[in-house]
Amino acid sequence: MSYKDVLVNFTEPELKEKARAYSYSIVFRAEKADYRKRATAEQAEIITNIIYGALLAIRWRGYHSDIVKGIIDTAEFTADLMIKDLNGYESVYNPLWEILKECQEVVSIPRF
Repeated sequence: MSYKDVLVNFTEPELKEKARAYSYSIVFRAEKADYRKRATAEQAEIITNIIYGALLAIRWRGYHSDIVKGIIDTAEFTADLMIKDLNGYESVYNPLWEILKECQEVVSIPRF
């Protein structure tokens, strides 16, 4: 089952809420070590919209793993460009894969 097939089981508001849940704590790059901190309202909104947009794109065209990877990579790079010193890999890339995994687990649970 493709991620597209998985995500069509969720409404747009449900996908937006999943994106929002990962937007409150983000990781920044620092000279010695990256650090996690609570996102400002503006940063959280940016991260929410980037993750949500990626989920919608996957839901629309994510029928092949290369396409899904490209969408997630693009979301990571976009976040890096939008928020100074952001670690997009930890703040967007990993959360997107985690959301997809969670959604896949929900869809694979037999419903009676």
